[in-house]
Parts: sequence; structure tokens; C-alpha cells
Amino acid sequence: MILADISVTRDDLEHCGWEEIIAGCAERTCHTYFSAFAEQASAALAEGHPRRANALHLLEAATILMLSEDNKDPFKPLGQIGGQRTAIATDFTDEQLALFTSFAPSVQDAELQARLADIVWVRQREHHMALLAVKAYLASAPGLVNYRVRGSGAMRRAKA
Repeated sequence: MILADISVTRDDLEHCGWEEIIAGCAERTCHTYFSAFAEQASAALAEGHPRRANALHLLEAATILMLSEDNKDPFKPLGQIGGQRTAIATDFTDEQLALFTSFAPSVQDAELQARLADIVWVRQREHHMALLAVKAYLASAPGLVNYRVRGSGAMRRAKA
């Protein structure tokens, strides 16, 4: 999947079923969301719903990013094999970032809201998105007390 080839509207995001998908996740973390989004995107494509599949692939790409302890480059790919890698923040187009900017404030899940806002902050340095990301990271923190992911997850970026 090449992110630049994914064209999604806000309506596509709002109606792709993301809320129901994450509600079914055992843990409220991006680490668990990305595989659920990927699974449902594949199902949507197989069922002949390409717009839904694209919206879910975009959310999958946003949630597959791994947090790093490097504040200058806070996201790293989940995996790299033979010159290929999973998504990183610089893969998102300006149109996708604009979509995240308009969509993130309406997202009620703090974990997903933090991720979308943080990607925009990292790429475009929009201060209102940094503030939204910080608030959302802090709101998601209590639910992550017992959650452990490989490599610590950069203290949830809530060094905020």
C-alpha cells in the first residue's frame, strides 16, 4: 500500500466504521488498532467497498507508526525488510494531513485522536494540533498503566 495513492474524504473516514472496529479491540492502543483496521480494510475491499477500504487503510497507516524516544523524529516504522518498511510520518500527503487536521478534533477515542494530531504536529508544526495531541495522550494514559509494548513506546509521548 502506497499512502500517496490513497484518496479519502472526511465523509469516508466518518462512515468507515472505525469506532465499531476499535470498540472490538481488547486493548485501547494504536498497536492493537492497526491490525484491526488492516483486517477490516481487506474485508471491505473483498466485499466491493473500496472507499471504506481506503479510509481504513489510512487509519491503519496512522496507527502502525511506532513511537520512538527521539523527539526530533518521534515515529519510526514498525518493521523494515529488505529495503521496504511500514509507514512513517513523512509518507502522509498534505491532503491526508489536512484531513487529519479536520477529523482529529471530532475523534472521541483519545489514543487515536492523539496519534492523528501528533502526526500533523510532527509534519506541519501546527500548534493547535500539538495541544490536542498532548491532551489526548494524557487522557489515554490511565488506560495504559498495565500495557507494555516492545521498546517502551517513548513514554507515550506524554512527556508533554
